Amino acid sequence: MTILKHLLSLGLVVSAGAFRIYEADDLNNVDESCSSALLADINCHPQIRSFVALRYRGSLENVTLTDEICVEPCSVSLRGWFNTVAEKCNVDDSDSDTIPMQLGGNIWAGWNETCIKDHKTKKYCNDIIDEFPKLGDDMPLEDLCHPCYRRRLAIMQSSQYSIYNEYYKGKLERIYRTCGGSGPTDIPLPLIPEEKEPPFCFKNKWYTTRKGDTCDSISKDKGVSGAMLYMGNQDVIDDCHKIPKGLELCIPMSCKTYYVSPLGDAKTLAAIKEEWSDQRVLSSGKTPNILPALPPKDVEVAKGTTLHCGSWHVVKKTDTCDDLCEDNNVFHRYLLYKANPSLDMKRCEESLVPGTALCVSPLSGWDAKD
Repeated sequence: MTILKHLLSLGLVVSAGAFRIYEADDLNNVDESCSSALLADINCHPQIRSFVALRYRGSLENVTLTDEICVEPCSVSLRGWFNTVAEKCNVDDSDSDTIPMQLGGNIWAGWNETCIKDHKTKKYCNDIIDEFPKLGDDMPLEDLCHPCYRRRLAIMQSSQYSIYNEYYKGKLERIYRTCGGSGPTDIPLPLIPEEKEPPFCFKNKWYTTRKGDTCDSISKDKGVSGAMLYMGNQDVIDDCHKIPKGLELCIPMSCKTYYVSPLGDAKTLAAIKEEWSDQRVLSSGKTPNILPALPPKDVEVAKGTTLHCGSWHVVKKTDTCDDLCEDNNVFHRYLLYKANPSLDMKRCEESLVPGTALCVSPLSGWDAKD
């Protein structure tokens, strides 16, 4: 089902005493029952067409106009349109970034936010809130705890078609905390769930942690580098010495590992593998500062790529992201993305720019916050 995007420019069709959100020309590949629901008239004041745009809906500064909008037949019409579209149209068939009910849902939410009244004074809540001298953190307690202010935010929280977000969540939580009462404050789920990128593990080798596991014990058991094990799983490993049971860890590519006895020193390890001495700093119990390698001369570093890097790769036309990982022992593609934010997680190959330098071995602490 295709619904044309130009509707978002508020080009809704008006007839006498009513308007339509969609016209037949706006709908492609929509079955008859869904089309009939989408093309139904909204029996409301045409001013509420503006509610299709997501924003904070404040006072209309015109009580007469608000009275004409806030009538029961309009509420019934909006509810009927929304429920019929939800019943007749298959949300999963939509190939746009909206759902069939979205524009009508926006308008209905705007109507609800506009038409709340104070039980005592019978004034519209938006008009009362509009008279508050301050709406920030220092607003008077009397205004913060006004029933209209709480109801206004609670109405927003109850709908997926409002702009309720972390900002308004904080305000509503403050009201409950300061003034008493309780109610939900969670941000409603998005209309279209975000697609989560499945976890990537280069060799697709996973390990479920057991009680008592540490980075060292796992690396010894699997014959891999403990440092690489941590780097590729640092989003779930908080402490290498205290790894919780039940974590799914990506196991890096295996490597020949040497263990130094408590009486050994860095010279012992250097004698085992002399070629390590050119780029790797050996540890004798203290962690030295490791100097980053300079980017390749006369080569542009990819935008955003960390300069705290131990090894660089200049992209070639024939490169693939899998090649970069395998050739440079980057066992977890997530690390490649984080160190080189110009790479697109969903279209990695397309985001490789030949001739630019990427960091394929970020040094410890490269992503530390200043």
